[in-house]
Amino acid sequence: MRKKNFLLSAGIASILMMGGILLWPTDKPTSNEISITNHPTSENNLSESDKPKIVITPQEFTPADKILMDVNKLTEYQAWKRARGYDKDLNGNSQTSDYDNYSDATLNTLMEQNDIFAIQTLAKRQREKEVDGKLDYIKTKALYYRAAVAGSTHALTELAMIDNTLSSIYSDSSPALAYKYSLNAQTWALVRDMRGDTMSSKISKILFNLEFGESEINEIHEQANIIYADLVSQRQTRGLGDFDNSLSERDAALLQKMNLKKINNQ
Repeated sequence: MRKKNFLLSAGIASILMMGGILLWPTDKPTSNEISITNHPTSENNLSESDKPKIVITPQEFTPADKILMDVNKLTEYQAWKRARGYDKDLNGNSQTSDYDNYSDATLNTLMEQNDIFAIQTLAKRQREKEVDGKLDYIKTKALYYRAAVAGSTHALTELAMIDNTLSSIYSDSSPALAYKYSLNAQTWALVRDMRGDTMSSKISKILFNLEFGESEINEIHEQANIIYADLVSQRQTRGLGDFDNSLSERDAALLQKMNLKKINNQ
């Protein structure tokens, strides 16, 4: 009997790992439940109707679930992220580590070819030179802006983070300047949203949870439209054509599930 119970437990564990949903019995088991009835008599004396029964109810997946589980969609998502300047794979490993070994001269040559990762590598190096923030990272921001022209939405994230940092730096010495940089950070985030990188914007809202009045929101939208128009203009001047502002299917599926969870928790 001990061996049989062990085998039964192992079987249930296997079902769990395969994604089945197990429903333990109530007083009156239904066809969707696992019904296991123990009797003091020998199992050999049990009738077929009294022997333990296992019924598996297959899990139902939403369209969003199916997208998130689709390996091909995952590959497409990695390509989508890379085209927007994100150099990490889904395991957090850099896919552009070779750029760190290039000289500035080589990176500048690649920048003229609109290589996003070359521009962002130059921006990282420049930021290390401006680490004290005394010059408000002017050269660093110019390089990230250049990467944004080339198509990077990651660069817009970096610009928002820099302005958030500057807002903190000036919070005591110059509240007005701190306020200006705070608005700038939200403007960069909105431009990123306009570029279709909505998941990053969603994460930013969760992290910073900033609220602005109607006049500030209008100002942010106005400035975002000006910046976006300038990015498009510079892009066309360089012969790069229109931006691809398509939303990733995977991000859309994640946002759908996040919004559904929020609604269910209200």
